[in-house]
Amino acid sequence: MKRLGILNVILGLFMLIWPSFSQGETPPVKPSPGEPPKAEEKPLGIAIGLRSTYFRMQQNQGDIFRNIKLLDEEQDLAPYKPFLQYHFSSYWAIELGYDQFKAITLNRAFDDVAEFDRRWVDGALEWQPIMLTAQFRWPHFHKSVVPYVSGGLSYTKTSWKRNDWYYFGFPNPETYTTWTSQGNRPEDYPNNNYRRIFAVDDHTIGMLFGFGVDYFLLKNLALNLDWRYHWAQVKFKYTLAFNDGLDPISQDQGTFILDSWVLGLGVKYLF
Repeated sequence: MKRLGILNVILGLFMLIWPSFSQGETPPVKPSPGEPPKAEEKPLGIAIGLRSTYFRMQQNQGDIFRNIKLLDEEQDLAPYKPFLQYHFSSYWAIELGYDQFKAITLNRAFDDVAEFDRRWVDGALEWQPIMLTAQFRWPHFHKSVVPYVSGGLSYTKTSWKRNDWYYFGFPNPETYTTWTSQGNRPEDYPNNNYRRIFAVDDHTIGMLFGFGVDYFLLKNLALNLDWRYHWAQVKFKYTLAFNDGLDPISQDQGTFILDSWVLGLGVKYLF
């Protein structure tokens, strides 16, 4: 009789759980009274995206170097700055991103005209950072909103884009335009091959810190708002010389500070 009672209990339990096995799934667990529903799980894995960025330099005016008084940002808001992410857990992701920036140098010697005629600048500094950052994410903030904080390092390619009238020692852009419009080469201007030469290091290492938010339009498609601070600087050498740079009159060196706030708006797709 005792064995029969035990068999009846086992048979009853089997009949309770059999529907779940027969349908191939576990019955949903209802939340306890007062317990908020859990947020929908976000997909993990690889994500690709594009951003548009806006930046503001933080040490770009004053006595920068000799007569240079301002590094003036040239904004490019085209949304073609790519990034690649790997979400290896609900809380952690890594991102590899690319951006590019440009700032022209305004010279005190040309104050009267440079603000209105951008030909009157020494040249432009360009830099393209490749950024590797880690993200700590909070997936349960909201069913569609995932905020995060990020930090990492950057490897930045830098270059100097010269203005030929300044480099070849012309007194002003008008003289350069008149001379070249007559079919003459800039290097043949009769000033004993006087040159004003900027040379910047071709790369630098920087750091980043920031935060952002993903807003999921669909399970695999999200809008991204990203804000970060980028610390970087690049060394340069400035030479005044005759004979196409072979006979230096003077040489000096300095550092361009590239520290910037960067605001990005983009879209990404998770696979």
